[in-house]
Amino acid sequence: MTIISPIKNQNIFRFFAAFFAVFVFGGITYIYEYNRVANARFEIKTLKQEIIALEGNGAELKNELYHVTDPEKFRALTRDFNLVVQQKPQYLTLSQ
Repeated sequence: MTIISPIKNQNIFRFFAAFFAVFVFGGITYIYEYNRVANARFEIKTLKQEIIALEGNGAELKNELYHVTDPEKFRALTRDFNLVVQQKPQYLTLSQ
């Protein structure tokens, strides 16, 4: 005669159910964290490219500023408009 003990089978079932639940939860957590890391890497790469582009734009703007404020251009303007460059200018001051 075979005796079936459901208590032993129930303990094994609970163990496998808990193991499977932990395994699924760990897998989902791993996938979620991996996606976060991948997105962060992509964002860092994009931001680095944007920084490089902005540094290039900044260099172009500096070059344009230096070109506009070139002393030779100012000397040419003074000759064109017959202006005199004063060596020691005196400024008007107001005292209160």
